Amino acid sequence: MSDISEWRALKIQQVDAKALLLGTVKEDDLPVSYIPSWTDKSDIAVLTWRWDGKFRALGSLNVFCAIIRAKTLGIGYLLIDALSIDQDLGEEELLQKVIEFSKFYTTVQVIAAYDMPGEDIRESMLRPWIFSEARLSHSNPFPIQYVGHAGTGLWPAKHKPEYVNVSNTPFSETLLYVSWTSGFTPTILGLLFGYIGMHSIGDLALVIPCLSTVLRRAYRRMSREDYLLSAALLCQCHYQDREGKTDRDCDYSRPRLEIEELNFDRYTFKLEKEHVQSDYGVKEFGIFLDGKKLATWEYQNVWGYGNTFMLDPQDDAERILFEALGFSQSAYDEYASPDVRQPRLSALVGKEKSALSVPGLELTVIDLETEEQSTVYSELDHGDRGYFPNPSKACIYLWHRLFMLLHERLEWGAGVNPKY
Repeated sequence: MSDISEWRALKIQQVDAKALLLGTVKEDDLPVSYIPSWTDKSDIAVLTWRWDGKFRALGSLNVFCAIIRAKTLGIGYLLIDALSIDQDLGEEELLQKVIEFSKFYTTVQVIAAYDMPGEDIRESMLRPWIFSEARLSHSNPFPIQYVGHAGTGLWPAKHKPEYVNVSNTPFSETLLYVSWTSGFTPTILGLLFGYIGMHSIGDLALVIPCLSTVLRRAYRRMSREDYLLSAALLCQCHYQDREGKTDRDCDYSRPRLEIEELNFDRYTFKLEKEHVQSDYGVKEFGIFLDGKKLATWEYQNVWGYGNTFMLDPQDDAERILFEALGFSQSAYDEYASPDVRQPRLSALVGKEKSALSVPGLELTVIDLETEEQSTVYSELDHGDRGYFPNPSKACIYLWHRLFMLLHERLEWGAGVNPKY
């Protein structure tokens, strides 16, 4: 990792958070400096945030809340990607800087701020940049600090549940069940279907640097839909290496995703299996690239569980993709070699739930008018706590899920649940 003194950061104790929020201070006038090499890691934090400002950090409610919280925590320097990384660097230099910067999410205090009025935080956290940063934080030695202001990531203090725990706020639930345990496939498919946004899909090469070479070529040579499906397939091929499992993205609210109806150029689809009953339905499509089958796409609708789908690549899917993109056989052989594949596998595949060690979490709501802070949940110790701090809270959560399933069954009987 590069020397800490090579990075510029916001000097928290000197910044006027209100002026930054109101935009009355220019970005060039912010108290930003290189971090002294002798600075202790406990005095540094890195921000992962939903960009919401008028220009980078200016006018951002999320940056404002992060600064307020960082001051309370006694943080001296806050690393913010928009300020710490020169956004005008060339392609290769920028890639290297992003790779180096991403290591901070595993080594120094993480402050997360994803609130966006009117936007579901579960979808915000599937945005590629945020997803990548959040999934890196699972091995962080410091407690993760989440700050909210719009109530989208946390329960507002006056509405917090009686049994608040590590798994029942929108932020922590998504962190536990998606960010830390899932691969990149769901977030890329979200881009493909348009319910997740990204300023430039070409930046996937920066978000997933271990696939940068092939993603850059696919971006240059393929249409938007073809490029995104290829990226999802490349990620999914690695997920299958984990005991042969595939990543099934379950969604209880979104309608069935009709992949075969999207506007592909080189990909085609063929219905290969269909089975529909009153309480169960499945459709399976073969996926072909330039006429060669390389994967299947399966829909399932099961009574009480909603819509699910699965992308299942064949064993030779990567080779077919490399051929379609014009790579040489030697380039594919190098890509597929065990010495290169194993580190890539570690970077792309989520943690097994049974092996997940949960970092400490502290969830705080900021009042934008008074700057008052209300702690919603606090568990500062890092440890193998599983998904629930104690068995009684786990039982409450499971009873809640059973109630929701009963509610769905009643709606199904009343004809509310859409038929497959």
